[in-house]
Amino acid sequence: MPPEALRAKPRYSDKLDTFSLGVVMVQIITRCFPTPTDAEIVVEDETTPTGEKILPVPELQRRQRDIGKVPPDHGLLPTALHCLKDRPRERPSAAQLCQSLGQLKTAEAYTASQAEDQGRRLEAEIARLQEQMKQLATEKDRLASQKQREIAELRSQLQTSHKPPVQQGREATTVSSPKDEKALYGAADRGDVSAVRRLLASNVNINCTPYPEHGWTPLMTASFGGHVEIVRLLVEAKAQLNIQGKEDGVTALHLAAQEGKADVVRLLTEAGAQLDIQKTDGATPLYMACQKGHSDVVEILIRNGANINLPRHEGATPVFIASQEGQSEVVNILLRNGAGVDRASNVSQSSVTA
Repeated sequence: MPPEALRAKPRYSDKLDTFSLGVVMVQIITRCFPTPTDAEIVVEDETTPTGEKILPVPELQRRQRDIGKVPPDHGLLPTALHCLKDRPRERPSAAQLCQSLGQLKTAEAYTASQAEDQGRRLEAEIARLQEQMKQLATEKDRLASQKQREIAELRSQLQTSHKPPVQQGREATTVSSPKDEKALYGAADRGDVSAVRRLLASNVNINCTPYPEHGWTPLMTASFGGHVEIVRLLVEAKAQLNIQGKEDGVTALHLAAQEGKADVVRLLTEAGAQLDIQKTDGATPLYMACQKGHSDVVEILIRNGANINLPRHEGATPVFIASQEGQSEVVNILLRNGAGVDRASNVSQSSVTA
């Protein structure tokens, strides 16, 4: 009830109706609009001329906190409080009310606008979280790949530091006839196990190179042909494992890896052949196996500690050449074991040769 209505003989005024409108507006606020915030707006109690406190609106004190939670977006609360002023002259005129009420949002419009804003905020938050998860996954993969590369490189360094560059074979200083040397080479080349055994018993130079133009040893030609038993006999006889050919610097392990002779690669690796020894052009046994797509050989070499990122001299890495040659299975093996794609060279296709 307006304070002036409690006085003796009150006169009717449109300010009485304004106060009543304020009461109705407060009821609308408390019933129709959501209360999502915690900010409070304090509404002072009205008093009678005698000083007795009364409420300007029934149950307003109980609802005061709810009223205070209504955000000001819809503009209804300031207008309602303006209508509830103690002094009639402080209340808005009819013209002012029409102007204020004409600018208000409806409850439906306010709710729809709020829902739209919340939807946009939710979408932005989801996008932010998705981007954060993507960055975390990328960082995790990068760290895992870096760790695997460091382990492989460390194993390669340890292997190199604990093995002599060239193993001295039993027959390193043996002088034998060119005829016997060619016979041993030929037997190793064609896979004649009995002939190899017989010639080894005659103390022929096991590391002979009867054809100087390419400088291959019996072990190298046997490895190229995949003759596992002959390779085993030569290894047991202490043949030098890391002799390099004169023409292009290949070793027995290069040749076995290139031809996909997995059993020979395994035997040479277990015997101590250098895994990361490079040809004249810088290619390693792993590089050659990747180029030819011999996935089983690739796995053996990686498992035994071959440097997965060691490039040729012009910069092409194993994963680069495997990708260029379309060896998808090999590419997957390399990536799974930590190959660094960022280290693959941008050399042109024409510069990469077998």
